[in-house]
Amino acid sequence: MGSETDVIHNMFSTDPTWILLVPSGPVVITELSPFEPISQLIRTAVDDILHELNPKTIRIIFSLRDAEYTAHTGSFRAWGGRKTAVSAGNYLPELVVRFLIGRYLEHNSNVEVLTGSGLRDAKPNELIVYAVDGPAALTQRAPLGFNPKAAEFHDAIVNCLSQASNNDTVKPTWLQSATKTTSKDDLLRAGVVNPSQWLELFQYSYSSVQLLLSDSTLGVGRYVALLQPCS
Repeated sequence: MGSETDVIHNMFSTDPTWILLVPSGPVVITELSPFEPISQLIRTAVDDILHELNPKTIRIIFSLRDAEYTAHTGSFRAWGGRKTAVSAGNYLPELVVRFLIGRYLEHNSNVEVLTGSGLRDAKPNELIVYAVDGPAALTQRAPLGFNPKAAEFHDAIVNCLSQASNNDTVKPTWLQSATKTTSKDDLLRAGVVNPSQWLELFQYSYSSVQLLLSDSTLGVGRYVALLQPCS
């Protein structure tokens, strides 16, 4: 397992049917991680994607976990952020995504931003921004400590997404076989905190997959990737 950050540059077609995977944790917030280079790399990667795709409607998909809830709407105060705020949101993943798309919205004020708790909530012609993290057990200092199965899952996801452009269609069985995860228990054993999200993503076939950034330096698998589900 490599700990370095991999940034892969790609050209995008302006197609509205995309799923953009982004990290869901506070490491991407500059105020909370001022000395972590990955914070700016993630934000720049998302800026570049949004600039290329130029979406008119963005739907944020995120999990509703009690541990990630705050009563301070639009605020990162519960995680130590006193200065950074966004327009809405009471769950950390939504707050993180709103932060990541903030610069795009500043220059595109007519963009509609919607939310949902799963891909079933999405509608045609929306850019789906899906807040999801990989295993949280990639180093000894990771939230769950080090777990070899987590490293295997992370490496498999990175390899799958990196090599997917060589396949006509990425099928669910291919992803599940590569990661050796077919159930919630498999994902939990691999150090994935919220397995339902990956199980949902594994249900779909994809006609296009582009990995733009992967990182494991802080012990959590983080990805910026663009997926186009088969119609």
